[in-house]
Amino acid sequence: MRVIFGQVDGLVVLEGNANLNNEKLCGSGILIVEGNLNINQNQNASCPQGFRGMIYVKGGSASVRGDLELLGGIVVEGNMSFEETSIAGTGRKVTFDPNVLYEQLNLNAPHLLKVQSGSWRQQ
Repeated sequence: MRVIFGQVDGLVVLEGNANLNNEKLCGSGILIVEGNLNINQNQNASCPQGFRGMIYVKGGSASVRGDLELLGGIVVEGNMSFEETSIAGTGRKVTFDPNVLYEQLNLNAPHLLKVQSGSWRQQ
């Protein structure tokens, strides 16, 4: 398993499985994990805004426990599970926002992806 330390800035590709434990996923961009992704994190005063962008889990599954603050979206090719945390209060907050996805795609992958009405199409 691979450990990442929470800060994403731009396009970040992780090969293999990734664990994000007790480090707040923070920053903005596109996080691509080529394997399984496990998130089990606590609230962190140093990153109150959380993560703004897209998490894409390619070829694996994702499990989220704890307090994930995400504005954007999650795409998982395998299974997705949210466990052991209430969405109310200080718990997990995942907010889908297509404008954030478009913004991050334009900033980080303008030549790879193009927004098409009702779908995604690779150029």
